[in-house]
Amino acid sequence: YLGLRGLKTAVNEAFESIDKNDEILAMGVTKFKDNKINEFWKGWSPKRVKKKIVAKHIFSEKSDYFHAFKNMKYTQARVLKGVTPVTVDVFGKDKVLILNYKEPISCVLIHDKNTAISFRQFFYQLWKLAKN
Repeated sequence: YLGLRGLKTAVNEAFESIDKNDEILAMGVTKFKDNKINEFWKGWSPKRVKKKIVAKHIFSEKSDYFHAFKNMKYTQARVLKGVTPVTVDVFGKDKVLILNYKEPISCVLIHDKNTAISFRQFFYQLWKLAKN
């Protein structure tokens, strides 16, 4: 998927099959990208909260962006310092979204249970190291 429109399409596609017992795990989250992308995520998150889907985010730094998510319902946020150029999101049991926020903005949505299991395990190893 290319551009902000492609990013929105991929996120909504990944989210459409998620249910209340699933979670969204995001690692490599940073405020250091085009602000329209940050605004998209802040504007999109109420959709997740309304469905009562828990999200856990590992941020690369503490910032106003970090605090915006830390204060949302059904959201946990920690920091593991070190900015990464790519963010990886695990949606539920079988979808992984790999996002490149540098121009040209692009992402890949993988529909595969084993890939999701692997990235979920990576996430929780990093989650243990991350700070509140």
